[in-house]
Amino acid sequence: MLLLLIGSLDTLKINVYMKKHFLLILVALLWCNVGVAETRLNCKYYDSHQLVHTKTTTTSITPVTNVLNYITIILDMENKKIISAHSPGAYGLRGSKQKWLEENIIWYRYIKLENEKKLIDVSGSLNRYSLTYTYEKHTSEYSGVPYDKQNPLKIDPLEDISISWRCEIKKKKL
Repeated sequence: MLLLLIGSLDTLKINVYMKKHFLLILVALLWCNVGVAETRLNCKYYDSHQLVHTKTTTTSITPVTNVLNYITIILDMENKKIISAHSPGAYGLRGSKQKWLEENIIWYRYIKLENEKKLIDVSGSLNRYSLTYTYEKHTSEYSGVPYDKQNPLKIDPLEDISISWRCEIKKKKL
C-alpha cells in the first residue's frame, strides 16, 4: 500500500522534498496508532448491602458504610483488558482473572488466608448494556482438612458485601 502511495505521488509531479515530508508524516501516524485505546467510565454510587453471618443468625446492613461515591474504571477495549477498576481494601486486580462476555466484563480473584483460616472471593462485574458496575466480596472461614473422614473440611460464611455503581462513558482516547 505504501508503494501505491509513492507511485501516486510520482504521477502528481510533487517534488522530492514534499514526498519525504509526506512519507515522514505517514510513518509517524502509523507509529502513533500503536497506542492503547482506552475507555474511561465515570461511575456514581448506586446501592450496597452487607450480610454478616454467625452460627445462628444472618444480619443485613444497608447501606454499607465508607463507600466511595464516585469511581473511575479504565478499559482497554481493543485488547479486552481491564486496566483499572475499583476494589476496596487490598484485593485489587493484581493476580485476578478476567472474562469478557457478550453481556458482562468480569474480573475475579480467590484468596486463601492460611494464618486466619479464611477464604475470600472477590469479583467485579460491569454490565455492558446497563453500565452498572458491581463489586462483590464473600468471606468464609474454614476448618478441617479436605478428603479427611476424621476431620472433614467445613466452610462457614462470615460476610457478603455487594456494592453497585451506575456508570457513563467519560472519555475515550483514540
